[in-house]
Amino acid sequence: MRLTPPTKITFWVSVVVGALGFLGMIGVVGALTAWAGWMLFAAWLLLILGLLLKGL
Repeated sequence: MRLTPPTKITFWVSVVVGALGFLGMIGVVGALTAWAGWMLFAAWLLLILGLLLKGL
């Protein structure tokens, strides 16, 4: 299995979603507290899919 680097947009979307999830997890953004764990998981999953699928 060959890994390919994710596109820039995929990388930055995962960084933004992960940062919002982290801020929600520590309570800085109160509106995201309930979704923080799922946002971190989604950011991680998007980054992994960007590595595994060519062109994503």
